[in-house]
Parts: sequence; C-alpha cells; structure tokens
Amino acid sequence: MESELNRALGRVDMPRRRFVRLVGAALVGGAATSLLAACGGGGAAPTPAPAKPAESKPAEAAKPAESKPAESKPAEAAKPADKPAQAGPVAKPKAGASLRILVWSHFVPAYDEWLDNYAKQWGETNKVEVKVDHIRNADIPARLAAESAAGAGHDLFEFQAVLQAATYQDKLVDLTSAANAVGQKYGGWTDIGKKFGVIDGQWKAMMTYAILQPHIYRKDYFAEVGYDKFPDDYPTLLEASIKLKEKDHPCGLPLSNCNDGNHNWRSVLYSFGGAEQSEDGKKVTIASDETLAAIQYGVELYNKGMTDEVFSWDDAGNNRFLLSGRGSWIDNATSAYITAKSQAPDIYNNSAIALNPTGPGPKGGRRNGVDANAWGVWKWANDPDTAIAFIVDWYDQWQEWGKVTSGYNSPPLVDMWKKPMPGLEDPDFKIMEDWRELSFVAGWQGPFHGAIEEINSTFVMPNMFARAVRGETPEAAMKWAEGEYKRIFQQHGIGG
Repeated sequence: MESELNRALGRVDMPRRRFVRLVGAALVGGAATSLLAACGGGGAAPTPAPAKPAESKPAEAAKPAESKPAESKPAEAAKPADKPAQAGPVAKPKAGASLRILVWSHFVPAYDEWLDNYAKQWGETNKVEVKVDHIRNADIPARLAAESAAGAGHDLFEFQAVLQAATYQDKLVDLTSAANAVGQKYGGWTDIGKKFGVIDGQWKAMMTYAILQPHIYRKDYFAEVGYDKFPDDYPTLLEASIKLKEKDHPCGLPLSNCNDGNHNWRSVLYSFGGAEQSEDGKKVTIASDETLAAIQYGVELYNKGMTDEVFSWDDAGNNRFLLSGRGSWIDNATSAYITAKSQAPDIYNNSAIALNPTGPGPKGGRRNGVDANAWGVWKWANDPDTAIAFIVDWYDQWQEWGKVTSGYNSPPLVDMWKKPMPGLEDPDFKIMEDWRELSFVAGWQGPFHGAIEEINSTFVMPNMFARAVRGETPEAAMKWAEGEYKRIFQQHGIGG
C-alpha cells in the first residue's frame, strides 16, 4: 500500500481532469521556514508512538473553564470523564485496528501538541494504534491527490481551507449519521457548518472549525495619523491607509495564489454586496456593479496603501508583515496576534483585533470571508467505523481545543458559541465571540458546490483583483473572472 502511495506522489495520474490544476495551484508560494515566519505552521510536529491500551472513558463537554493564552505551556489532553449521552447511532472503534490521521501543521502549535496527546490517549482507551502526521497546509491538496490516485495512504484526514469533498466524493465515506448525531448533541450546525461537505444530501466531510479573519491593526500607528480606533467602513479605511503608507506603514492583502488571498478579497467583495452566484447556486453573478466597485476599491487600496510584496505572499506573508513591526494592518486569522504575544510583546501591546469594515452602497454590509477545515474518511480506511468514532469523540473535546488555540479554532456547532467561549476569556480576544453572524464561506450567497470548490481551489478571486491591480481595467478583470466562473460551472453541469 505505501509503495503505491510513494509511486503516486512521484507520478500523480489524476482520475479527474482538474486535479493537475488543483495540485499546481496548491503548490504556489514558498514554505515558511521558522516559527515566526509561519506562526507555528512550519515543520511537522512529532508523532507519538502507539502506547499499550489502557481503559478509560471519553471526556464530556464541560462548562467553560479558565484558561491561559495559547502561547503558554500547552494544555494536556482532556482527562477521562463520564461518557456523555449520545444523540444517535455512532460507530464504535474496533479493538486492534489502526488509524492513520493526516492534518496540517497548525498555525497555533499548542493545538498540534494537544491533538497528538489526545490521539495517543484515545488510542490507549480504545485499543487502537493511532498515528498523526502533520504537514504544511499548502501541501495538503497535493498529498490528497496522490492518495486518491493510489487508493492508499491515511485513513482519516482534515481538509485545510481548500475543501475538496465534491472532488473526492466517490472515494469518501458517508458521514451523515455521525454528522446528524453530533449536530443533535450540540444544537445543530452553524450556517457555514451546513454548507461544507454536503454532496447530494450526504455528508462527505464534517467541518472541524472555522478560521475567522478579523482585521489586526497597530493602534499606535493609527493614532499617529488621527484615528483613535480602527475605521468602521471601507472608505474610511482607505483614507487612513493612504496616510499610513505615507508614514512608511503600509497595509497588506495578498494578491497571490494562497488561501489568505481567497478570503481576504472575498471579504471586500461580499462587503460591497458582490456575489459569485445566485442563491440557488445555478447562475454566475460575479459581473455586477457591486463587484466592479469592489475591484476599483482594491486597485486604489493597493496603489495608495500597499507595496508590491503582496504579489509573492504565501499564507504566512501577512503574519510576517505584522510581526516585522512595519505593517499597519492585515486581514488575517488571530495566529499572528497570538504569536506576537509571546514573540513580540511590544507589537502585541500596540495591536488590537477589529471587526471587518462595512461596505458602501445599498447592498453593502459587514461580511467576513472565512476559511474552514473539515474531516474526511477515505473508503479504503483500515476500519472506517474506527475513524468515525474518533471524529465523534473529537467534537466532545471542543472546550480543550478552544482553550489551547485561544479561540483560533472557531466551533462549527451552535451550542458551542454560547458565551463565555473557551479560549476567548482574555479581553483582547473577546471580540471574536461576536463573529458567527459575520462569517461567510466561498460562494455566498449560494451553496458550496463542486464549481465553487474548484474556483476556490484555483484562486480565481485573488487573480481577478490582481489582474486589475497589474494594469487591466476593472471591467476587463471582472469580465475575465465571469468567463472563468461560467466555464467552471459548465464543466460541473451547473446552470444553463
């Protein structure tokens, strides 16, 4: 099995025509080579050796407890507690089975250590040999493509931002029973949780957590140019950014093929009222007055507030930008802020988290484009029920993974959003408790179907803005994007 996978990694013969494009796009951008550069997403975390089985019970979802910031000593895996009442039929682990798990190297490294410890303990409890592998987030799509081609590799894996449940739907186990049980137990899935991974009525992936994208800004730099708080709307933010760049404190939104480029520019587009598709997901609507206004705004923001480094950023680029002390603001997950607290306290003390600005016009609003991760189980898993059982028990640990990530892992289920939320007790982070209604995944206002999945995976959104910034007219850039959307929709048999 492993030799087949190794051959596939060197020669990936994609069973679907778009895999080559997906793999190529995923490999754009350089690797982060240090903890500071990657904000914790660099090398693979150590994997614990399987321990001798020891009997215990899974932890229950307890009331939020006091916690320390994520950069302090990572919390240990949850201690055994009384088994919570199950809401429906749940798969049981098979004693003697093995479970290989593939996840990304988390940008908050305390989570990786927690997950390794938890997986080891879970394996001991259930007499299962568990091994967790962590790799760079940018390498996940290529790795999954290779495993799909080989029909071998890991049993359970986590999609990281680039969700491809539709791409691999024929090779993924149906998780509907588990999704229903977990949803019933925790008050139902959030709106974005419902969108991720449901293909033709079957849950082919289950959202693990959302990665929210607030604006992180330098309070002292904004005060220097006359703003005592972060601007509440995009026009005022542009005005402030012009003044900040004149003080050699530019801002930065990546105009490159990376996940941050996808959701940063979707935040702008959606807040201006632009949408990629109709509510039923059957019609391309990217060409609109609102989209044109968003592109024009992006051109002006780049010309007057940014530098050309944003064309080469990977997902760690804006983190490094803020932590360098030069950047005035970024639109990014809280990992940069969390890292600053331990590695650059002066920057942390002069920085803050702000809500996404409000867009102009009658269709404008406050809308944040977010990433989300999701569990998937290959059909060739050693024992699919064991993998599913691990997933269900993992959700019961939401208090723990919320605390160790300082709330970076935003939960996908309604009852998990009750205040106070674990990991967000610190006043500097409490603003993140109010983010659920501001969060939108790719494809707003419609469903996250296969065409939107491919558009997201091939970075059409940041490329639309980049084309305009590099010299095309905003109208031409929008027309190009419309052509890409229609071509991809047609390939997926969507629309007329």
